[in-house]
Amino acid sequence: MRRGRVRRRGGGDEDADINLTPMLDVVFIMLIFFIVTATFIKQAGIEVSRPEAVTGEQKPTVAMLIAIAPNGDIWIDKKRVDPATVRAHIERLHSENPKGGLVVQADKESTNEKLMAVLSAAVIANDEAKIEDGVKGKLLDMVRLAEDEDIQTKQRKPTPPPPPDEPPPDMPKPQFDSSDVSQGVDIGAVDVNVSLDVGGGGFSSDGEYLPIVKVAPVYPRRAQTRGIEGYVVLEFIVTKTGAVRDPVVIEAKPPGIFDRSAINAALKFKYKPKVVNGDAIDVAGVRNRITFELADG
Repeated sequence: MRRGRVRRRGGGDEDADINLTPMLDVVFIMLIFFIVTATFIKQAGIEVSRPEAVTGEQKPTVAMLIAIAPNGDIWIDKKRVDPATVRAHIERLHSENPKGGLVVQADKESTNEKLMAVLSAAVIANDEAKIEDGVKGKLLDMVRLAEDEDIQTKQRKPTPPPPPDEPPPDMPKPQFDSSDVSQGVDIGAVDVNVSLDVGGGGFSSDGEYLPIVKVAPVYPRRAQTRGIEGYVVLEFIVTKTGAVRDPVVIEAKPPGIFDRSAINAALKFKYKPKVVNGDAIDVAGVRNRITFELADG
């Protein structure tokens, strides 16, 4: 830097020199400091993001407008469509206007599954789909009914009762024996009338516990058509109320033919409860023989 000097002429002949170099150095340093400060330091305050200028390029016309309602309904161009036909509608509209864009508007109450399904259908229908970000304003008006509007309900007709079951075909009534094998009652091969044997409800002379109500069993159809006869000896428990519990087959001839019919009949027997010291008790080991015979002729 060139050094500056100021020459002052005094009263005498000698010159007085003043050195201005340090002052100029300070001025240049302060000037550089102000330039740097004004360039890189921002003034404190609210920073506003300014948008770039809009170019003259025109956005493509929106040809398809898809909206998802809060209840999951899908609307295309303000028409409600079946979710299964969304892809077909997009393909049809895209074929009519290939340069048109696609806008999907989903309500915040709608599910993500519905939105993903619509987007997937749009991608599959048009693999060149573009994302439009220049659409503004309200795209679809969702009209809701007033809260106080009466809701129309469909009156459902009551389901008619099922038709009554047809009565079972006539079956032969088996011989029914409660205490002695020889005391059998022959039932006709056609009649199936159920008889109730009512006794005293106590013990017989030989100590057998007799029921006060007996229900005749149903003669098995297979045994009837084949002319099979036989008997079943059951053992069970008579409860405090006189009902039959836990019947088991002790002896059966022939085995497995009349077992179920005999058990079903025994469960309907009624006995007089056995009382000991004023209290009713269960009686175990009670046996009863049921004979199945076909009437002659």
